[in-house]
Amino acid sequence: MTSLQLEETQNLMSTVKISVIVPIYNMEQRLDRCLKSLQGITLTEIEFLLINDGSTDGSEKICKQFESEDARFVYRFKENGGVSSARNLGFSIAKGTYISYVDSDDYIDPIAWSEAYAIAEKKDVDVFNFGYHYVKGDTHDKRSSMVPKDTILGHNDILDLLSSDANSSSYLWFPWLNFFKKSLIDSHKISFIEDIGSGMEDTIFILDCYCKANTLYAIELPCYYYVYHSESLTQRNYKPALLDHVNRQYDERLNIYKEHDIIKKPYLLHLARHYMEHTFFAGLKNEKNNIQGDFLKGLEKMRSTPVYDQSLTYYQPSQDCTFKMKLLIAFFRLRWFRLVKAVY
Repeated sequence: MTSLQLEETQNLMSTVKISVIVPIYNMEQRLDRCLKSLQGITLTEIEFLLINDGSTDGSEKICKQFESEDARFVYRFKENGGVSSARNLGFSIAKGTYISYVDSDDYIDPIAWSEAYAIAEKKDVDVFNFGYHYVKGDTHDKRSSMVPKDTILGHNDILDLLSSDANSSSYLWFPWLNFFKKSLIDSHKISFIEDIGSGMEDTIFILDCYCKANTLYAIELPCYYYVYHSESLTQRNYKPALLDHVNRQYDERLNIYKEHDIIKKPYLLHLARHYMEHTFFAGLKNEKNNIQGDFLKGLEKMRSTPVYDQSLTYYQPSQDCTFKMKLLIAFFRLRWFRLVKAVY
């Protein structure tokens, strides 16, 4: 880095408004697209924290190229520890008033993203939520969360929101759908859990932020392109630790509910619908992918774990639950595992 670039970086660090954390692991085929979209943001008081989580491909070369050309890019390498550890490291060096997350196989709309940030800065809220594009092949589907739009929600409003239907709570799945006040995360010592399965930690982090936030604001504008890759989600691979991770996530969610004294029927019903109408079916698919295992024994193990045993105590179908889903859940409740296998 030249002395001029070093001076530019030092000046930038003293006035950073938002830090964008990008965890990276073996993404050389898609990384350039992601970083170019970030580079298109015209805001100068911004830093892009590229956290290389032990990549063994050409990701480092791409990162260093962007860092050498644009003082807003900051590159760090760490030993492989998972996406949560990469995000936590990024946060530990972040200088911005707001924190944003971008996954390295996705990309953003720099104009829409900048417009969203300008609104977030003006509203000065703890959490700011926006829309996104769901990209699958040639299909681009505009989506947004069920968070009420264009109105500031107070703390109690946010807690009420968290008791809403399971299928409306996808805003708890994706950290990249939000800008977070760094002071919110700092003051409450919120971080991503590093010893839980990939994807499970996102919900815990976001739920913790939402429960502790005093203000939340959401807009419809889609700013982010979430790109579906079946291989990135390991759709066809059996994950032997999945059930343990689901139970760990369930326990962590209950702990957050207890902390905020919201262990009440609406929240437990919401929680039960999430695990029975979403996670349960991911578990079924996972057991089916276990070609060396016994599907019926896998179902029996699932049924005896706290997450499903307790969820079934509070569960009532949502309006989005199909007849087939209801049938499978009913058979699972009754431990009629052969019928679950036959219908599934």
